[in-house]
Amino acid sequence: MSKYARINSLTKKVDTVIVADATHIKKLPDYDLWVETSIELTKKVAAIGDIYDVENNNFKSVQPYASWTFNNTTWKWEPPLSMPSISNDEVYDWDEDAYQADNTTGWSIRS
Repeated sequence: MSKYARINSLTKKVDTVIVADATHIKKLPDYDLWVETSIELTKKVAAIGDIYDVENNNFKSVQPYASWTFNNTTWKWEPPLSMPSISNDEVYDWDEDAYQADNTTGWSIRS
């Protein structure tokens, strides 16, 4: 059994992810909209809302913030500033408004 993602033909967004075998997928009336997904096949396992890149047969998560860039090596979105070192069990959140205001502040400790 493998994971399959159903791709919206207009938006290229994943709208469904299921576990099935190829025989089941081929029996579906919209079988041509289903793509088998795994790290080996598509660089990441598809999730609902991901965008399917038809030319490269891979999935990309939706950009979380306008300032973040996509790293084609790690296949992840990355912030423009590294997260501070964690001490005392702090949890940091990205603050896009703060970053847009001065381009030097972006991480804040979750309260």
